[in-house]
Amino acid sequence: MTDQESVTPTPASTPATAPASAPPRELPHTRFGIASFVLALCASFGLGAMVAFLGVIETIRPTLLDHNEFLDMLLGFAFLFGVGVEFVALALGIAGWVQRDRKRTFAVLGVVFSSATLSLLTLAVILSAE
Repeated sequence: MTDQESVTPTPASTPATAPASAPPRELPHTRFGIASFVLALCASFGLGAMVAFLGVIETIRPTLLDHNEFLDMLLGFAFLFGVGVEFVALALGIAGWVQRDRKRTFAVLGVVFSSATLSLLTLAVILSAE
């Protein structure tokens, strides 16, 4: 028996490799994407509810919004806040979309929902202009 045959490699001297049966590492979702998705959904539902509320108010009492400056300002600020949240959701979705080594599902959904809401609001404002 020679010296080379009697020397067995120790765990410290073998290269560190993962076992062949180990499943591949699952990528986590991007946090920007999750935030984008949640913000886009909340703002979309909030803006939709506000538009529905305005439609009901105009149907029931058409003159209510004509002389109530406080309600006009409140609804205007709520609308601008919702649009601002949609733009933040769009920016977060784009930021999540470009991150590497992350799942991009929620980022893409956030971009799609916020873009669709902003597009529909733009179309509604253009069509309502007299």
